[in-house]
Amino acid sequence: MKLSSFIACGKVEECGEVVKYLINTSHTTTDLKNRLSARLGDMIMKLWILVGLPLAILALAAIAKAEKDAGMPVPPLEDQFRQSLYSSLDTSDEIEDRGHAAMRLIYRSNLDPIMASWGLHQADFEWLEKRVVYGLFLSDNRILDQVESECLNVAGIMCQGLERPTMWHIRGLRRLGVTKDNAEIVCNVIKKAAREIGGRTDVDNWLNAVDVEA
Repeated sequence: MKLSSFIACGKVEECGEVVKYLINTSHTTTDLKNRLSARLGDMIMKLWILVGLPLAILALAAIAKAEKDAGMPVPPLEDQFRQSLYSSLDTSDEIEDRGHAAMRLIYRSNLDPIMASWGLHQADFEWLEKRVVYGLFLSDNRILDQVESECLNVAGIMCQGLERPTMWHIRGLRRLGVTKDNAEIVCNVIKKAAREIGGRTDVDNWLNAVDVEA
């Protein structure tokens, strides 16, 4: 309950500190650590729907780092997939291939390091990103095209004040062929809306597209 509240309030780094405390106090045996890890992963898998995926992924990376720092081994990815409760769900391979292709187009060589930061939970959340988030939703260009969809990504993420995911998706815009100047126009429109309609007072500290290399 407390961890869910921290994440919903944007306090993702505090999640890692809580996990470190639990591992060092009430969850000291291997079985208890593994049970805690499974519960945390399932919490994030469900919570992202309420708070948004970028925030949930940052919280997941903080939790995974705490687990790694505590010496919890990360099984080979193939073993994670075999044990996963989610990756065995039946959705079409074509959907996953479409999602993976869209991710590679946006993230390129940055994709694998981002996913590796998820530690013990990589199999579940790699499946979620490829087959559900991108496969089912973000790579569906029947109404909005790729550039329009990525503009929505930048807007939704930037308005939460999340610097690293904002950088990833500004870079994604550039990789989809949007010029640096046009990407800057997109960011300025988002900032204007956030300041004047959203009441945000910190927009001057947000990223500029001209500072992000493709």
